[in-house]
Amino acid sequence: MNTQTSPVKTALCQATETELKTALCFELPADGSVPEWVKLIPAGQFQGFDQRAWVNDQPDQVLAVSLDGRKMPLDWEHSTQLKAPQGEQAPAAAWFDQLEARNGEIWGHLDWNEAGRSAVASGEYKYLSPVFDHTVDTNQVIRFVSAGLTNRPNLMLTALNSQHAHHTTEHNPLETAMDFAEFLTALAAAWQLPADTNAAAALNHAKQLNTDLATARNQQQPSLSQYVPRADYDQLLARASNAEQKLVDNAQAEKDQAIQAEVNAAVDEGKITPASKDFYVRACNSEGGLEEFRKFVETAPVIAGASGLDGKQHSNTSTAMNAEETLIAELFGNSAEDLKKYSN
Repeated sequence: MNTQTSPVKTALCQATETELKTALCFELPADGSVPEWVKLIPAGQFQGFDQRAWVNDQPDQVLAVSLDGRKMPLDWEHSTQLKAPQGEQAPAAAWFDQLEARNGEIWGHLDWNEAGRSAVASGEYKYLSPVFDHTVDTNQVIRFVSAGLTNRPNLMLTALNSQHAHHTTEHNPLETAMDFAEFLTALAAAWQLPADTNAAAALNHAKQLNTDLATARNQQQPSLSQYVPRADYDQLLARASNAEQKLVDNAQAEKDQAIQAEVNAAVDEGKITPASKDFYVRACNSEGGLEEFRKFVETAPVIAGASGLDGKQHSNTSTAMNAEETLIAELFGNSAEDLKKYSN
């Protein structure tokens, strides 16, 4: 038997003799008699009222795994799985001391205690619900674990796992026991279905949700007219940013060139002095500064006109003698004025 997948415990109840169609609770004798042998797990494939299905096609191996020398409890409302892990009392109503395979079914022999026998004989409890281990992937029955007396023929239990229960301080009602009608109403509300949704409609809705999810996960490649790979998008974004920066740089260069031309022209026209060029360049770089400078130049007077002395020498000028000329004048008793006068 394949037991590679971790087993989980599942409680099953059956209310009728048609195990393959309705699996809720095994009904105890209605005449008040207390049975010694009870059927625990149906043969072959069987299905729960919640539409989950399991398979018990190797009953001999189930017995071999279940019979480990210890008796298994018949408790009250599955307290062995639900209360005992929380440190609460989980008394037994009887003990299973023998298991048998009968036509593929698993049967158990009960050693009743007084409280359990009295509860069944008086009619206080009418149903028996088994708990068994099964694989997660194939739902193969592995081991019979225990059973519980219950009065809820619509009892539906999710997978019970005592190992998880040790780490849980508060049980969700759906993880313990819930009247099926209550569960169906809560499920319909969670799925926003009509309040009178039946089990079949809820199951179909769950299947549709799974189909929709699978479709969403396996949807076709999106149209390239609307979507592009992220790497291509990032590259295009980088190129656009670089191009935008180049436009900004080019615009600034053109502006700097225009400012220099305007300021140099103003200097040439004498509207501003060369010493103030840097001031006017900074002013032109401000927002709207160049336009303001142009307006200023149009109305500004000439404050630094040309001197008219370019290439001319002042008439009242003289050239000083050098050292050699001065020495010669002294040797011959001439003055500087004499040398100027007669040097030509």
